[in-house]
Amino acid sequence: MKLLIVLAFSGMGLFVFYLWIQARSLQQFDRKMLPLLAKLLRNPTLQPEHQRFLEALRERDQRLEEIKSKALNLGFTYAPSTVVRDRLLAHLALNPDDELGHERFVATFQKVDYLSDVSLLEALLQQSVESQTALAQERVELCLGKAIALSPSLMPTLRAYLFDTPITFGSARSFYSGVTKLFRLPVDQRQRLYNMTLELLRQNPRSVAARQLVLDVGRWHFGKSHDNGSPTLFDDERIRHDIQMATSSGQVIEPVAGLI
Repeated sequence: MKLLIVLAFSGMGLFVFYLWIQARSLQQFDRKMLPLLAKLLRNPTLQPEHQRFLEALRERDQRLEEIKSKALNLGFTYAPSTVVRDRLLAHLALNPDDELGHERFVATFQKVDYLSDVSLLEALLQQSVESQTALAQERVELCLGKAIALSPSLMPTLRAYLFDTPITFGSARSFYSGVTKLFRLPVDQRQRLYNMTLELLRQNPRSVAARQLVLDVGRWHFGKSHDNGSPTLFDDERIRHDIQMATSSGQVIEPVAGLI
C-alpha cells in the first residue's frame, strides 16, 4: 500500500514538473516580442514589427492551448512577463491613443485567465485618469474583468479613478469590478468604499450611473455582513435612504441614450 502511495505521489510530481517545463517554454515568445516592442516604442508606426509581434502572440496562444489541454483541471494559468508588461505600459503611457499599441496590449492579455497584478492595474487606472480616452477605459475593463484576489493597497488608485474620470456606466462597472475583487476587506474598509460612492453621487446627483453604483456597491457591502452573502430588506431600505439623502440637492434623471 505504501509503495502505491509513493508511486502515485511520484507520478504526480513528475507530471507537475513536466507542466512546469512546458510553461517555461512560453518564455521563448517573450524573447521574440521584446526587441519588437523596443522598436515600436521608438517608432509606433512600424507595421512590419507590429505584425510580427501579433504573429508571435498567435504562436504563444497556440502553445498555451496545447499546455492547458494537458494540464486538465490542475489550474494551470499564464500571465505575460513583467518585462513585456512594462514595455507595453510604457508605450501606452507615451501614446495613450495609439490604436496599434492598444491592439498589442489587448492581444497580449486577452488569453490570460486570471490577474492579480496590482502594479498592472494601478498603471492602467492611472493612465485612464490621465488620458480619459475610450481605449484606456477598454484596457481597464479588460484587466479588471480578469482580476482575482486583489490587494487592498489598490484602494487609493481606485478612488482616484472614481473621482478623476467622467462618471459613466463603463467607469462605474470598472470601479465595482475592482472593489468586489479586493481580498479580505474588513467591514470598515468596505464601508469606506461605499461612502466613496455616496460622495460621488452627492457630487453628481443627476447621474444615473452614480446612483446605480451606490446601489451595487451598497448591496455588495451589506451582503458581505451576512452568512448567505445577500443584503436584507433592511439593508436595501438603508441604501435607498442613503441615495435619497445624497440626491436631495438634485433631481435624478434618465440618461439620454449614448451620452452616459
